This record gives sequence, structure tokens and C-alpha cells, in this order.
Amino acid sequence: MAVGALARRGSAFPPRVSQSICPGALEGAFRVVRTDGGQHLGYAEYVAGQSLISKPSAVGRLLTFFEDLQAASLNTDASVRLLEEVRDELA
Repeated sequence: MAVGALARRGSAFPPRVSQSICPGALEGAFRVVRTDGGQHLGYAEYVAGQSLISKPSAVGRLLTFFEDLQAASLNTDASVRLLEEVRDELA
């Protein structure tokens, strides 16, 4: 079973980060942007609302979290193959 094998490998789940960035914030979407002045800002959405994150160390942790997600993700071809396997299993 493709989904079960992926879950057992641990690849289906993102790495955990400290909730000190913004408690509950990584339960939803987040973005990191660079302003015209070169400052990086984080924006996180979650069930209870949203947060603008400007502290450089916290924004750095968001960037690290994104890099970890990127490293753990499948490439495009592998993603397509997995989706096809799951589709076939559910059919």
C-alpha cells in the first residue's frame, strides 16, 4: 500500500518545529517575504488567526522549516507516481 509505506518511512509528515516561533502558527499556511528594504517578514495563518513575524531569529526558523519541508518532499515525477498509486489503490 503506497500511503502506508510512505507513512512508515516518515516522508508523509513534515518535520516539527518549535512552537516558540508563534504558538499554533504552523498548523496552517505560512509565507516569508522580503520587503523592498531587504527585511524578511513571516506571515502565518492558523485556526485562531494570523501572525506577522518580524523578529529575525523567528523568520530564520521559518526559513529553516521551509528548507526542511523542501528537502523531505518528493520530486515532481515521484509525486505523480505516488498520486497514481494512491488513485489506483482507492479505485
